[in-house]
Amino acid sequence: MVFVFLEWPVPVSIVQATSPLSLFNTSFLSDLPRQRNPSFSFRLISLSQSVFDYSLSTMSSEARRDCITAEAKVTITEQCDALGIPRSTHYYEPKEASELNQTLTIAIKALHEDHPELGSPKMTQELIKSGHVVNHKRIEKLMHDLGLFSLLPGPKTTKRNPRDEVFPYALGENSVSRPNDVWSTDITYLKLPQGHVFLVAIIDWFSRKVLAWRISNTMDVHFCLEALDEAIRIYGAPIVFNSDQGSQFTSRAFTDKLIENNILISMDGKRRAIDNVVIERFWWTIKYENLFLRDFPSLPDLRIGVSEFIKYYNSRRLHQSLDYQSPNDVFNVNRKGYYIRRKAA
Repeated sequence: MVFVFLEWPVPVSIVQATSPLSLFNTSFLSDLPRQRNPSFSFRLISLSQSVFDYSLSTMSSEARRDCITAEAKVTITEQCDALGIPRSTHYYEPKEASELNQTLTIAIKALHEDHPELGSPKMTQELIKSGHVVNHKRIEKLMHDLGLFSLLPGPKTTKRNPRDEVFPYALGENSVSRPNDVWSTDITYLKLPQGHVFLVAIIDWFSRKVLAWRISNTMDVHFCLEALDEAIRIYGAPIVFNSDQGSQFTSRAFTDKLIENNILISMDGKRRAIDNVVIERFWWTIKYENLFLRDFPSLPDLRIGVSEFIKYYNSRRLHQSLDYQSPNDVFNVNRKGYYIRRKAA
């Protein structure tokens, strides 16, 4: 329930309504004098102004336009003023899509099906190569209207906390010769119909085995710690642990856990995604070989899909870099002290 104070142009009364917008249809307004002069003003001043402002700020211009009706107790102009939209918005009649836009829409849909990684700049260039005379702004608007977007990149997941300590990159000159020499971790985002969630994984550099993973709908450090605890509990501690400079991995809670287990901390250089290339390749694999090819209507379905793919990835997927062996084969055999990778002839 909202109480709204009416000023006409001097204070008149307070009206109780279910919402600020429902005042347009209250019988009280029909009893007010209909003044017609240049000094006339009609203002709605909410006693809880934040409620009124929030109500309007959450509404699109189309939604506000739909609230205006000729059957209201106040004029169209007064309704537009109260809703904060110009009269031209109310009277505007959208034009039908031009023949060019219809043609471009068909072409954009076809290109997006074949190349979902294309954003509007590259989509524009592809259409120009196909003979269409277009500019970037038109294609950007059409893609927005169609709800199409590039699958890459996603929201920025590496956000450094300037108060946290950053450790130097420790893998430049060091070779990785067996499992548990180096682990690395990273966070990526996965889309769902109702939004997106975050996936963290820990991977062994030598074998490419995914040791632990977690999915969360927030970017806090807790789901990263859960994955780290699981990996150490099952596989022991690595010699080096590499990550980017994201606030989850530079936090005291995360770095203290590594230090407690006598693990050397290594962090990528700024703007140096290639420093963590092993897990970056895994993100590409899980997305393009599994997630982008299937629909996951809910978070539980996504968890099942990720779990099944990682089991397949670890136990059955053959890796060219591992001489066509699975990560489990390389990880398990090498932990027993045998060198499994065969040298090329």
